[in-house]
Amino acid sequence: MQFIEEGSLRTADLPREFGRRPPQSGRKTMRDYLKFFIGGKWVEPAQPKTLEVINPATETVCGHISLGSAADVDRAVKAAREAFKTFSQTSREERIGLLERIVAEYEKRRETSRKAITEEMGAPSGSRSAPRSPWARRIS
Repeated sequence: MQFIEEGSLRTADLPREFGRRPPQSGRKTMRDYLKFFIGGKWVEPAQPKTLEVINPATETVCGHISLGSAADVDRAVKAAREAFKTFSQTSREERIGLLERIVAEYEKRRETSRKAITEEMGAPSGSRSAPRSPWARRIS
């Protein structure tokens, strides 16, 4: 068994499957969320209009989001009403199963979400003001 001296292993030495990001050419990772999930699919906004997301700690742009319009709201409400016709007929067990699958997806994305929220808040990741996972508790 080979031992590693303390401080001799750098993140850059790790293979990518251990979480190391590929090298970036001096550009910070940007989060752009420009589509809406409506009617079971990702769709473009009816009237494209974006907003820069600013990291308050660095005052730099850390992403972009789309701003919804009345037309987007109308489209989402119409899709929700249509979905309700079949969803309202599902059993308690089917709904619990759906919620469990949703929680499982959130769990898969917990670290990514934590990093994004931390950056948007401008809080150091180790601080007490850093976000806690809103889905940490399970529904029973």
